Amino acid sequence: MSPLIWRFFKLLYGQPEGVSYFGKNAKEGNNWFIAFQLQQLYNHFSFIENALKLIPGAYSYWLRLWGSSIGQKVIWTSGAQIVDRTHLKIGSRVLLGNQSYLTAHIIKKKNKRYLLYVKDVEIGDDVVLAFQCVISPGVKIEDEAFVEAGGVLYPNQKLEKGMTHERFKELLGNRFYSLLKKHRE
Repeated sequence: MSPLIWRFFKLLYGQPEGVSYFGKNAKEGNNWFIAFQLQQLYNHFSFIENALKLIPGAYSYWLRLWGSSIGQKVIWTSGAQIVDRTHLKIGSRVLLGNQSYLTAHIIKKKNKRYLLYVKDVEIGDDVVLAFQCVISPGVKIEDEAFVEAGGVLYPNQKLEKGMTHERFKELLGNRFYSLLKKHRE
């Protein structure tokens, strides 16, 4: 029922995106907050959606009901967490590793006010997100890319076609990573 309520609300008021104020100091309502509240049941009781993940294709259909664009043969591990079901564009043959976390919003405090930033998460075809990846709003991952375990993509970051996001290179620096790479060869 919640996805249908959201679709109706979206027809009336549009898809929330961009920067807006949030909280008691906001001058107007916030469409994103409506969508977020409609999703709370599924965020708190994850077993509901985990049951859908057991049936091939069922969870992808569920996300499409919310308005997301989801391709074919997407593999959703039981621990993958989707926070904003309304703001996803995922291609075909994508694997979302266990405990991956996808969100299309962030909130930041500035001058006693809260700023909300909402933007679609876009993932191309043949992409793999390994264990415990964090994908932020506005991230665009192009076809055939790979995000290593523990990888974090920050807002509006882009991972180009066929590239690997190397978390350990990011943490340990190029020098150590090149030594590790030589050791593997």
